[in-house]
Amino acid sequence: TGIDVQAFATADGSRFRKRIGLAENAWVIGHVGRLALEKNLGFLAEGVALALQAEPRARFLVVGDGPARDEFKAVFEKHGVAEQLLLAGKRTGRVLREAYRAMDIFVFASKSETQGMVVAEAMAAGLPVVALNASGVREVVRDGENGFMLRGSASTAEFGRAIARLLVTKTRAPLAKEAQATAREFSREKAAEKTLAFYEETRR
Repeated sequence: TGIDVQAFATADGSRFRKRIGLAENAWVIGHVGRLALEKNLGFLAEGVALALQAEPRARFLVVGDGPARDEFKAVFEKHGVAEQLLLAGKRTGRVLREAYRAMDIFVFASKSETQGMVVAEAMAAGLPVVALNASGVREVVRDGENGFMLRGSASTAEFGRAIARLLVTKTRAPLAKEAQATAREFSREKAAEKTLAFYEETRR
């Protein structure tokens, strides 16, 4: 499945920040996805909560909804950082693209993805990614180049440290640039080329 790279790259993140009351200078950790336990949300919440404790100026913007919403929120309450959590609910189309652009980095902990589309969409919006090594992720994230990819058995503390490191490090800009370059590999145009090449191959 290809993505509209240009649409994500040019979306107005400032407009989304204003919509939900996020300051322009806030550090925003972001996540997009269904709030369901099979998405390894417990791990994600614990890791991000630790990063928020380390960086009180940071906020965690979550776009999506699902049956595990209350359990997810409870983790941040337990760690005393609930006021840094912003649950924006499900968004689509232009508003979803603006939500991506309102973020500074993207975090992802699922171990059961097929294509990793949200990771590629995040990179199209210029976001370096912190994720676990898993199918659908390792095809997109290149550790130290467009983000940080931790081993699948990494601890929540390691995940939190990687987030905090990416949030404040001066290397975020080159990682973001490389993320956008990576996203072009998953563009609609590239997807069409690959599909046509496959059809041509099967005809031989």
